[in-house]
Amino acid sequence: MIKRIFILFFVISVVVYLLLAVTVLNSSDPERVCTDIELTIKDSEHGDFISKNEVFAILKRHKMYPIDTKMEQISTKKIENQLQKHPLIDQVQCYKTPSNKIGIDIHQKIPVLRVSSNTLGSFLVDNKRGIMPSNTRCVADLPVVTGNITKEHLQGELYDFINYIDEDDFWNNQISQVHVVKKNQIEIIPRVGEHIVILGDLSDYKDKLKRLKIFYDKVLNQVGWNKYKVINIEISNQVICTKANNN
Repeated sequence: MIKRIFILFFVISVVVYLLLAVTVLNSSDPERVCTDIELTIKDSEHGDFISKNEVFAILKRHKMYPIDTKMEQISTKKIENQLQKHPLIDQVQCYKTPSNKIGIDIHQKIPVLRVSSNTLGSFLVDNKRGIMPSNTRCVADLPVVTGNITKEHLQGELYDFINYIDEDDFWNNQISQVHVVKKNQIEIIPRVGEHIVILGDLSDYKDKLKRLKIFYDKVLNQVGWNKYKVINIEISNQVICTKANNN
């Protein structure tokens, strides 16, 4: 019985608090002005792509800096829309607090791929397949793709292939670089061994990598990782090798 009374009291307290909070937020008191900004920048483990000072500068430049502005005159939606235009910001949430502050939560874009293209230049790709500005600096160790890369190929099946590698512990540790000779000719450069793996096109790439893993386990672990200079797995059910010059 006492437990039920306690639970009922707790529920009533929460409801009363929420009602008071809504009342304060919706208050039309013309004297209520913004006293501070509570800014949080998230997803910074790959780099600090945007700083608090840069956010404040954007708001000031567009006359949206909220401090000392009446709360009822501040449009959180306009602040969100303006900050969302930044090329390194993924999401923005802006809100008013009961203590007359403006809260801003910023999620940075997350780079997942480093690209060096013969035609497109060097840049990063984020986790939503978007191309990030070329001057973006990232401290994280990311998969590297080089060669004759088109935007369509990069944001399509090539992205899927790199993402598969990145999520597999073995291949993430073994593959240091993916090189695109042309769209239907992909090469893999491993971290261990002085060979190049010819993958061919990206059809059935999971099966091709499975065959390569078996070859690594049953052959290279026996004869040595530098035995061959080329390992070709593009033909179904086959692994064709070219010996290194010193073998």
